[in-house]
Amino acid sequence: MKGLDHRSHGGNLRALAEASGLPAASILDFSANLSPLGPPPWLGEAVAEGAARVGAYPDPDSLAARAAASRRFGLPAGRFLFADGADSLIFALPRALGVASCLAFSPTYSGYLRACTRAGIEPILVPLREERGFAPDWEALLAAARRAPGPVLAWLGAPNNPVGGAAPAEAVRRLASSREDIFILLDESFAELSGDLQGLAATAPRNVLVARSLTKTYAVPGARVGFLAGEPGLLAAVRAELPAWPLSSFGEAIATRALADEAWAREGARLVAAERGTLVAALGRIGTAPALGVYPGPANFLLVRFPGDSGAVDAARALLARGIATRTYGPEEGLDGRFMRLAVRTGAENARLAGALAEVMREATR
Repeated sequence: MKGLDHRSHGGNLRALAEASGLPAASILDFSANLSPLGPPPWLGEAVAEGAARVGAYPDPDSLAARAAASRRFGLPAGRFLFADGADSLIFALPRALGVASCLAFSPTYSGYLRACTRAGIEPILVPLREERGFAPDWEALLAAARRAPGPVLAWLGAPNNPVGGAAPAEAVRRLASSREDIFILLDESFAELSGDLQGLAATAPRNVLVARSLTKTYAVPGARVGFLAGEPGLLAAVRAELPAWPLSSFGEAIATRALADEAWAREGARLVAAERGTLVAALGRIGTAPALGVYPGPANFLLVRFPGDSGAVDAARALLARGIATRTYGPEEGLDGRFMRLAVRTGAENARLAGALAEVMREATR
């Protein structure tokens, strides 16, 4: 799709600092959806473990990380493939699987669409209706899957970033059985922060690959760590599309520690659940005409609709001048200038955002 740029995303503190004229360290970043707990206390030890091995090439098979995933999810180590972030695995999939068509809901994570166009495939998009709260339209997706030239790859966010819809197990299985030459990428990058620590990896059909990003749950995006779970044959095809050493010694040390620390993931999900409701309520108290529309979903982010064709873009610019970064969208991502995505952060940070946004909206109506 024209207009999509893989460098356009949340969390680019350098670019945000340049745009705002403020030091990067002073920016409160609601544009990146990370655990409000921040990095776990063992992070320094994991980095030291990686540094102790930096004089040698990392393990090209990431055996320690795969063993940790095996212990965490109760599956053989051969059913996991690690790389430097879930995005690297997502970008490899269309070519690895040799598909002719890609399907996705719209709006959804733009990385799926970029992966398709990078492989020379124009994605087939199934629009989600604003008046239905952007709820997944499974019947429309099934119909599109049956019509698409095969083989087919369907992208499913579970939850769906940025609109928050879920992917129930029965809907995934029904899509997986809709034709023999369909593959599904089930992206569970935000599942743990939604309270789902296990996900579908152990029970997914053979033609479903499950992706997870450890950097969201453990708030270590600079480490670049993610993995796929699925059938070894499918993973081997994806591995052939990756570099010789897809995960650094630092990344593997962090992955091994993270997968052994379910308590941190559980506490992050608890905090998100508590603070999400508080933030939704605070946004609802901001006086606008019409009121802000909030699509909360189950994850650690909210989609917010602003009044006016460029209401969200204008508000984002004003917030950034106050040192608060948010995420807005363009039509190539299935949304327009009315929509903004906000991360769910700590109570104090969420209160600062709500207060600043209320001030911005008052100024906009003067």
